Amino acid sequence: MDLNFIANTLCAVSVVQVILVLHAILLAAGGIMGFVKAQSKPSLIAGVASAAILLVCLGVSFLAPTTAELIAFVVSDILVAVFAMRLKKTKKFMPSGMMLFVCLFLGTYYLVAAVTPWIITRHQGANSSQAQSI
Repeated sequence: MDLNFIANTLCAVSVVQVILVLHAILLAAGGIMGFVKAQSKPSLIAGVASAAILLVCLGVSFLAPTTAELIAFVVSDILVAVFAMRLKKTKKFMPSGMMLFVCLFLGTYYLVAAVTPWIITRHQGANSSQAQSI
């Protein structure tokens, strides 16, 4: 086994990719817990499906990080809506209120991660055109 390859691969993993994995684990675990505690098949299906989509985003992130981040943002936004409706219906903070805030925070993070390279590129382009005109 080539240790340099492993070290280079581990160094190439971004913060967004680690967060995608952790978010997917949290969603899958929540879906499984909802099924175990309340026999809720919708919780199981939604949790595992959302986790699967985020794991697909993880794979996509190695080739097209911005695309993966935008898809993760959309998934998080959909989950925010679902958890907000659930919180309004049950009036219980756990688990829907907590997951609402987690998905809101991570969705915002995914969006910022997706648009930051574009903003930096636009800013650098504006600075170089200003420098050329001087």
